[in-house]
Amino acid sequence: MKYIVFISAALGAVLLYLLSHASTRTAAASSNYSLLLVLNIVLALALIVIIGIQLWRLYRQLRNSIMGSRLTLRLLGGFA
Repeated sequence: MKYIVFISAALGAVLLYLLSHASTRTAAASSNYSLLLVLNIVLALALIVIIGIQLWRLYRQLRNSIMGSRLTLRLLGGFA
């Protein structure tokens, strides 16, 4: 899971750079602008799904009273 998040973050940074670069040169990159926009939206949705999966796992751990789940919840609350 750590590798998926790292790869998604790196890919997101590259796509964001390409999107900002494409918006400055409208004649050169206008054909790829919509593709870059769609790829950024897909990546954002994938990250939202990953966050949802992690929250569901935390909920199940809290419901089953697994050791460390309350600490994880407190850390989540601190970062959110």
